[in-house]
Amino acid sequence: MTATEHKSPYDEAYSYVQECRSWRKNKNTIFPLHRSLEDYEAPFAIKISVGDWIRLESELEQESDETYPRLSYNASTSQLIIQCMPSPLHQSISSMIGQVFMASKVSLPMHLQNQTMFRWGVDENNFEGPWSRSAKQPDLAIQVYGENGVKKTRWVLETRFSERYEDLVSDAQLWLEGGSDVAMVMLVKFTETPKYRCPIKINDVDDDGNKLEELGIPSDRRQIAYQDVCLDEPFGPAHYQGLTWVGQITEAFMEIWIRDNGKAIQYGDREDLLSMAQVHVSFEGIFPSGYFEGITLDLEMFRSTLREQLKELASCRCRELVGRYKKKWDLFE
Repeated sequence: MTATEHKSPYDEAYSYVQECRSWRKNKNTIFPLHRSLEDYEAPFAIKISVGDWIRLESELEQESDETYPRLSYNASTSQLIIQCMPSPLHQSISSMIGQVFMASKVSLPMHLQNQTMFRWGVDENNFEGPWSRSAKQPDLAIQVYGENGVKKTRWVLETRFSERYEDLVSDAQLWLEGGSDVAMVMLVKFTETPKYRCPIKINDVDDDGNKLEELGIPSDRRQIAYQDVCLDEPFGPAHYQGLTWVGQITEAFMEIWIRDNGKAIQYGDREDLLSMAQVHVSFEGIFPSGYFEGITLDLEMFRSTLREQLKELASCRCRELVGRYKKKWDLFE
């Protein structure tokens, strides 16, 4: 999504964050009704000045229990990305990396195990140069404790489902060129074909919910279970009650990026996660002496998790539709 023309970039960004907050908290509000469900799933991208970003940060005080909406700002490109809601597909790769990494740590002496830790859900803003004033929350990061006890982020995972590949590359440049701590960035990109469009428009559902009932969709969202979702092929499309809620995952790839002479560059070939048997992730030179130099990911395990997450995504999208319908009904009763 991009900004509309009748508001300033600052006002558009501020309004969208407040809209997402109200929508996610299920408050009675008319704001969500002018956007489609897929609009909330897609990231909202807008160009704003550094001054407007500083103002926005101060005005939008993060609530203690708030994970989303998630805001990322790249000062070198002036691009703000607002992600209103998470995607289950992110977990298909991040959870596996976490499990394999932790299993590999078990064989290490305790003093070495204690020198690394995972980090996610927390903004990082210690960037330099043109990236100063940037803020980014990694999907997954590994931090290392130095000899002085100071922890530094050394490895980062960035996963994208709806975003452009160019935005992933921009993330890699931010981490690798905007500071000297991060040594490696893993980029993972999923492509859904066709791009998601909700199969039922909210205005097509009458006030007594007849259309939902005719389609066999429960009015109680808790009854919409991912176990009832069917996949046409191993990676979609995914159907629930005869409607398509997730397209086919036609692409899932991984790239490794490193710093070379101060610039972010791709290291090695792009890896196809949908066809390869396994992939080795090197950590050479990143972790303390005595650590393992890499991990091997079983991609069949990844694909098995991905299939489950596709079903979860389909049921999640259907539940969002029912919730959206209920909001409409409550507002206009």
